[in-house]
Amino acid sequence: DKSGAFALPGGGRLYKGDLEPRFSRLDAVNGVVRLWCGDITTLEVDGIVNAANTGLWAGGGICGAIHKAAGPLLADECQGIGRPPERCPTGNTVLTSGYRLAAKHVLH
Repeated sequence: DKSGAFALPGGGRLYKGDLEPRFSRLDAVNGVVRLWCGDITTLEVDGIVNAANTGLWAGGGICGAIHKAAGPLLADECQGIGRPPERCPTGNTVLTSGYRLAAKHVLH
C-alpha cells in the first residue's frame, strides 16, 4: 500500500522501520547466548527459561516438565510469589531456584 506497510496474516501490518535492528550486535554476547535442542531440564547452566503462566502453577508442556523435574519445592516457591491469581503479570519475569534441576535457577 501507499504507506509502505506489508500486510500480515490476521490483519497486522509490518512497516519498513520494524525491519531495522534496534540494538547493535555484540559479539561477546553472541558467544554466551546459544540455542539448543534437547531436554531443557538436564542442562547444567545458570538458568533456564520457563514458558510460565501468570499464576506460576505447573501447566502442561515445558512448564509441566520443568516443575516435574524440579520437584515440589519449585511449586512451593512459586506459590509464595506475588498475589493470586496473577503472581507474575504478563511481561514480567520471576527468578526461582532450580531445586532438583541441573540448572541453578528458573526464569518464569
